[in-house]
Amino acid sequence: MVVGHCGGNSWIVSFIYAFHMPAFFFITGFLTDFSKGRSLSFVVRKFINLLVPFFFLAFFFLSVKAILLTIPGYQSPFGWQDVSYGDALRLLFTRGDVYSQPLGTFWFLPCMFFSLLILRLLVVACHGHRGLVFLFSSAVAILGFYLLSIDYQPFIWILRPKQVFIAQYMMCLGWLVRKSVLREKYLNQKPPSFASRPSLFPLAYCFI
Repeated sequence: MVVGHCGGNSWIVSFIYAFHMPAFFFITGFLTDFSKGRSLSFVVRKFINLLVPFFFLAFFFLSVKAILLTIPGYQSPFGWQDVSYGDALRLLFTRGDVYSQPLGTFWFLPCMFFSLLILRLLVVACHGHRGLVFLFSSAVAILGFYLLSIDYQPFIWILRPKQVFIAQYMMCLGWLVRKSVLREKYLNQKPPSFASRPSLFPLAYCFI
């Protein structure tokens, strides 16, 4: 990801951009346990881990920008000479071109948050059934590609449904691989020797 954002050889950058964000969300899905804990605690935890840093960085960079623009002769790299601090804050919460904002660098944080919520909802609603979760996740991804084809722009910038709907699908694939790997590990795990005793068999498997 660092190499891709540094520019350089065009074919290398194109190659990296072909998979780096899908891989990022795939790994997120693989490392996340969507069935653990209560839903409210899941939402609060992800809000603190993802949206709080996003808003902190957003306000920080907007404040730095506002200060820099008071320096005579300063040229903003984002073309914001005529955008006030208040206008910039409104861009954060309303419709706007992500690539005209320094906040665009952090687009993946709210995208990850809402993608995690969608997949958590699907896992809970389908009671962890992998086939059903994959089916509904695929349907949501198709909707995302449709919104992408018509260049749909949300009223609130951070919602980004096109990217969220597609990202949750990549997370779903990672989650499915996680479930398969853990299932194979569980099935292939050798039980302790005392587990062969009929009276202790159920008790032994409670700890495997």
